[in-house]
Amino acid sequence: MQSPNQHSEGFIDYYELLGLTYKASPDEIRKAYMQFIKTVHPDKLQNIAEEDRVKAEKLAQFLNQAKETLLDPAKRAEYDIQYMRSLSDAAAFASKKGFDGSRFNEYAANSSSVESMRDATRGNSKVARNGVLVLILLMSGLSILWRFVKPEDITDKPREVLRFIPAINQGEIKLSFQPRIGEVFGFSNLIALAFSDSNQQNHTLRFYESTPSRNGIEVTAPFFEIPFTSAITTITHTKSSLFIGTSSGEIFEIMIDEIAQRKVIQKLLHQFPEPVTALAVSNESPLLMIATRDKSLHFYDLKNTQLKRSFGASIYAISSLAIASHLDNEFICYANDAQIMSQRIQDGSSGKSILRSRRRLNPVASSKDWVAATGEDKIIRQIHIPTSTIRAGDPETSLILDLIYSTNGALLSAAGSDGIIRLYRRESPKKLETLSAHLGGVFRTRFSSQSDFLVSFGADSTIKFWDLIKVIE
Repeated sequence: MQSPNQHSEGFIDYYELLGLTYKASPDEIRKAYMQFIKTVHPDKLQNIAEEDRVKAEKLAQFLNQAKETLLDPAKRAEYDIQYMRSLSDAAAFASKKGFDGSRFNEYAANSSSVESMRDATRGNSKVARNGVLVLILLMSGLSILWRFVKPEDITDKPREVLRFIPAINQGEIKLSFQPRIGEVFGFSNLIALAFSDSNQQNHTLRFYESTPSRNGIEVTAPFFEIPFTSAITTITHTKSSLFIGTSSGEIFEIMIDEIAQRKVIQKLLHQFPEPVTALAVSNESPLLMIATRDKSLHFYDLKNTQLKRSFGASIYAISSLAIASHLDNEFICYANDAQIMSQRIQDGSSGKSILRSRRRLNPVASSKDWVAATGEDKIIRQIHIPTSTIRAGDPETSLILDLIYSTNGALLSAAGSDGIIRLYRRESPKKLETLSAHLGGVFRTRFSSQSDFLVSFGADSTIKFWDLIKVIE
């Protein structure tokens, strides 16, 4: 049995150590543990060299740590977050060295079609080939025009132009932990941060208040904390409520008005047998969309406080949900391996694919009838639900860990594992600005309620505020 792999310094891949994938069931974990722990039992180490004995004892220690972590739902949920983060770091390092693993795969996937085209055109006249070349150039030009220019951009009508102050950090919170799960909500732009101690025994939701001032954004120390019995895995909100999912499968609702008054009642809406991995709230109907680690999607009726329906939605656990809308219809969108699925919420119709890729996709975001998605190929795509139009830019230099549209729908923010925030205009793949925000990566970004500043949550244990200036030309 080989030594455990470390994706990044100090992190041990327990799944690889046990010869499993991160989708392994508890029974598979127990079986693998029993199989491997027998090979390093003390009775089998009596007649081996001292150096090999030390290695075997160290391996037994790692195996016991793996069992203890992966068979505890709360510890596993926290570990899985670190696991995905570690994979992102490894992929980002490989990308910087010029390798993304796609070259051979893309060649193999296209080789047969290329050969077919070559055979079909072999023997054609030079005139025909020139005609095809002219047609390709014409279509390429139209494609570029469509990707980067909107119809309103070539009219004389005055338009709204967004400008930024990228180098000015308008405020900062320095923390003793990494802010992996956070949300900005309410008219006063309160910030909620999930915190778990190093022993995974104490879990709290901490609240900070941000106040604009002449010198930027002033942030108070945590003015309020709410204890939880298990780790917080995801947060979302409406204008009046905050919704929290946990590693124990709980869904809580907290009224935002109660937070300001420091008289909070945690209302337990539902308990699932599996950890909650993602949440989204419908804008039109009183429905809360819930994804759990067993690859299921659930519709919870907030008005009648009951679970409306559940179904298996994906071959992987869903870690990102987005709700798009068109006319009177709303659509829940999520990644299913290398596809983005869209399902109409009102009638629960079966999901359909709105985007296919050669590599795995995640995360997703939405604004009205546009959906943004990216994945392992590092390409950010925006899909128009009514027309199925897809606008895609060039591959980024790092994995994108989080996508979100601004509250007013004008901007798309992409949080990179390289610590850079990329800002785009909705409906266009043209990059507006890049912000060098955090060392070690950006976990997520969130816009203020008025879309006048951006909040970034970084791996360097800081939260930063970026001023956004809007100018009419």
